[in-house]
Amino acid sequence: MNVIAKKAKRFGAKVNRKVQSRIDEVNRKQNKKKSLKSLRETNVRSDLMLLPASGEQMLFRVTHKLNLSKIHADSRSCMQKILEEEGMIHWEFPTKANVASTIHTLQTNQNRLLTILKNRPEFSHWYFQYIKQDGKPAGAPRLVREINGTTKFDAVRLYERVAFSPTSNFRSGSSQGVLLSFWTEAQLGSNESVDSDGYSETIEQVIVAPIWNENATLLPNPVSRQEEFHNSLEKAMKTLSTQVDFAIDAVYTWVDGSDNVWQAQKASALNVLDAEEFVDEAVSDARFADHDELKYSLRSIAQFAPWIRKIWIVSAGQTPKWLNMNNPRVEVVSHEDIWPDEVGLPNFNSHAIESNLHRIKGLADHYLYFNDDFFLTRPLDPGAFFFGNGLSKVFFSRAMVEFTEVSTLDNASSIAAKNARTLLDSRGYQLFSRKFFHTPSALNRKIVEQAESEFPDAFEITRSAQFRDTMDIAVSGSFYFNYALATGSAVPGQIKYDYIDPATESGRDRMKRMINRRDKDCIVINDGSTPETDEERLRTDRFIRESLDLLLPAKSEFEL
Repeated sequence: MNVIAKKAKRFGAKVNRKVQSRIDEVNRKQNKKKSLKSLRETNVRSDLMLLPASGEQMLFRVTHKLNLSKIHADSRSCMQKILEEEGMIHWEFPTKANVASTIHTLQTNQNRLLTILKNRPEFSHWYFQYIKQDGKPAGAPRLVREINGTTKFDAVRLYERVAFSPTSNFRSGSSQGVLLSFWTEAQLGSNESVDSDGYSETIEQVIVAPIWNENATLLPNPVSRQEEFHNSLEKAMKTLSTQVDFAIDAVYTWVDGSDNVWQAQKASALNVLDAEEFVDEAVSDARFADHDELKYSLRSIAQFAPWIRKIWIVSAGQTPKWLNMNNPRVEVVSHEDIWPDEVGLPNFNSHAIESNLHRIKGLADHYLYFNDDFFLTRPLDPGAFFFGNGLSKVFFSRAMVEFTEVSTLDNASSIAAKNARTLLDSRGYQLFSRKFFHTPSALNRKIVEQAESEFPDAFEITRSAQFRDTMDIAVSGSFYFNYALATGSAVPGQIKYDYIDPATESGRDRMKRMINRRDKDCIVINDGSTPETDEERLRTDRFIRESLDLLLPAKSEFEL
């Protein structure tokens, strides 16, 4: 009977918990409806709208000037200002660029701070979530006006939801918000020897982090040990060896294939070269087709990688008509500016151009090399491409560099990779068999210079070829990756990526799915690899433009 009674008691308790959980959920929804109704009745802002999100209606600020990196920075500065105005001690440690900013303060400030936020009209459309010790949210997001000031919790995430338009899924969310971490007071005791016969206990007043972070989880109490707190905090706030704090630039290669001058130079160069030496697709017009990819790729940097220091666009003396040349963060560099001599100019060979990128005057030691059809697709931290010690990350694919001789069956990337393998093998470096994802390349200028000093002939041969040639190496691609791996300057990394061929049904479907989910770090849209009729090319061009406008609809600071 006792066993049956215990089971019945446990079952009853389980039922009660489920019932209570259901009641809490109903109450939450009712309170949310009341809050939204009250907000609609009192709202005088025309930029606030209820939009569907996560299966329910949520409040959004709508603006065509949506910039995720700016919202991230503004949310942080807004919270800092309130804490400073209220005289509440607070501090920050370096955090990743693709997560909510974390601001630390004392548990004793919690009720007063949240009451202030709850009553400030500028936060009326913001959402909050309680955060547990494991860093995960406790419950669904609710409007800040629903905060219960008496509830005790470890941390809270606050953020506003912003949409580009009522129909766009380009939106900000919790990653652009602020995490308030409330440290609790505690005492640490330790035994200290007094004499040979006894001990006395030393009590240290400290504060303890509610959620783990990699900088510090315990500090002297700032109230009772102010000087010690500031000394410890100064050390804890320094950049750790795991964190990237060096400048990173972005370098693009770009050409306007519709430019008459450039077309004339190309035709002249073709007349004096032996066509049999060229890789099959080297002079394909599709290789130089422009769908405004560069404009959208720069938008992706503005939205998702604001930590890029400067953008360099390497071109054949051409400048995009839409580019804002007054922006100090972007500069156009001509081939003549980076070529050591006139041999190979004018040039139409991406391998040759890439072999000279490290000669850009003013280029940071660490840089990402982009083709103009590369796109970041969600916020990223520089740690996605580099380690804090400066090592590059490389991203292996499952595509192979087969151990066969270079032949007409090989495409340009396979030829360049085989040439690189032969070259590295000649110096006793380890062999490789795999290709790499077509993503932004994380490069170190000093390592490229080191490689050029070790293989000067290969660099010279590559940059001398006006069109892609069977002797090329990919200095900013497979050659660098494998040389850096062999010399301990790079290690394998992981990245969520997709290769989109917009001329295929599969590629178009994956592009649509990625835009809806926004679940990749970056993509490449490789137009021109699938043969198409003129009519099909027009359809593909329209698809690319429409897709990019859905993915990145907001103009960037780099546009006129």
